[in-house]
Amino acid sequence: MRLPAVRARKVVVVLNKFGFREKRQTGSHLILQQEKTGRIITVPLTGKRDLKRGTLRVIIGQAGLNVEEFLKEL
Repeated sequence: MRLPAVRARKVVVVLNKFGFREKRQTGSHLILQQEKTGRIITVPLTGKRDLKRGTLRVIIGQAGLNVEEFLKEL
């Protein structure tokens, strides 16, 4: 399934819906942690550019989600 172009902040909003909370920020990378599982993922904050589709796919996988679940919340 082809992923749409999405800004990093929108990805963070969707991940918040799945229980991921901001843990800290290191430079231009935001570290999120899921409260119930302790799973940690990193989202690069790209400013006004969209995330690359490959990067978005990796973030979705690290979050333990599938593309359909993610897109439904988008």
